[in-house]
Amino acid sequence: MPSFERFAYLLERVGSWPIPDLGDLMVEIRRDDELAEDERKALLDRFYDVLWRRAQKELGASPEGPPEPAP
Repeated sequence: MPSFERFAYLLERVGSWPIPDLGDLMVEIRRDDELAEDERKALLDRFYDVLWRRAQKELGASPEGPPEPAP
């Protein structure tokens, strides 16, 4: 299985992974020599989206947008 497809598959299933494991996945995406730069960028964009959704969930905010500013 090509690297891009393998990483794309994993990124669809990492929602409950511990943060250190997510960090390891990011390192692997950055280091993989088989990935073209546009593939790497697409995967990292997905990766950061996963992190953003995870942060929003942990903060109790809506995943659709940024949190409301404090008064």
